[in-house]
Amino acid sequence: MYIDFSKYVFPSTELSFDDFFSFRETTEIVEEETDLLKKRQIYITAIIESDKLSIIENFDEQDKQMHLTFNAKCKKAIEIIDFQLQHMPKQIAEEENNKLNQGTLKLASNKKTDFIKIISALYDARMFETEKGYIASNKQVVMDEFGKLLGENFKSYSTILSQSKNAELNSFLKPFKELEKRAKDYYEKENK
Repeated sequence: MYIDFSKYVFPSTELSFDDFFSFRETTEIVEEETDLLKKRQIYITAIIESDKLSIIENFDEQDKQMHLTFNAKCKKAIEIIDFQLQHMPKQIAEEENNKLNQGTLKLASNKKTDFIKIISALYDARMFETEKGYIASNKQVVMDEFGKLLGENFKSYSTILSQSKNAELNSFLKPFKELEKRAKDYYEKENK
């Protein structure tokens, strides 16, 4: 849903707002999307793009009216989607909301315990601060933040951490030794 501004740079004929935006076409694009939040974003993007187009100096009164009508229809569609999001079952709403907060990375398979050990050690080393600049004082909150980023659930991190302590020390320290080796390799490579 982006405007081809090259048509304005080298116009062969007089163009109107309708040449670029059709609410019906926008709705067809939206209907192909299954995620309500993405549908909402398509309408928001359409409004932004139509507002950019309205800056063009040769917008006549008919174009201005079409612009206002197009934006009004998009805003109404957004209201409907917001209503749907507000009234859908709580679990589905949380899943939809989590899609926005989830990053694009995921934790490598079979590395959850190692990752928990490392984040726990970083927390204990006071590496994390709150938004207000205070040292993070709740390990579960730190784990939850990394869970959002990676799409993981770290609610049982303390159990996993306790179970990992049952292994021998060398086994427990394996991810830290791997990190040390990687850091040493990096240092030696950079200092050659």
